[in-house]
Amino acid sequence: MRGFMNVFSLGIDDLGAKIQAAGIAATVANHADAEVFLNQIITRYQSGDRGPVILIGHSLGADAVIAMAETLDRYSIPVALAILFDGTGPHDVPKNVAVAVNFTQQFEISPGPGFSGRISNVNLRGQEGIDHFTIDKAPALQAQALDDVLQAAAQPSPQARRP
Repeated sequence: MRGFMNVFSLGIDDLGAKIQAAGIAATVANHADAEVFLNQIITRYQSGDRGPVILIGHSLGADAVIAMAETLDRYSIPVALAILFDGTGPHDVPKNVAVAVNFTQQFEISPGPGFSGRISNVNLRGQEGIDHFTIDKAPALQAQALDDVLQAAAQPSPQARRP
């Protein structure tokens, strides 16, 4: 999910292309369109598609990732991975998220009620060459995000592991 006005989060487009090149379906959109994608995820899940849900966003898009995960939690839909690139506020990660990675210069994320997954807050305050407008474009962070996506995509969904 891109942030404000689709002009400050173009690193998300690059990351989406890298994910697709790795053979994983990826869609990039503005944070304001989150509800459209939520409806698609919910419909697919209710139709039996139990593939891993991976949510990534920058700035307002990072905030949207948490809001989307919260909505999916209300439908008991697991989120394999949530990656935030410098959200605009602190967030509590809902219990349906297995892994949350927060590349931040400002706000850390914390476990919400019932959360039992893994949270990684990567503090980039004062990191030369990285600010709010470049954090999603940083090659090392994109490489780490892609690696996290590949790992999450390779894991069986939580529903598939239930007896």
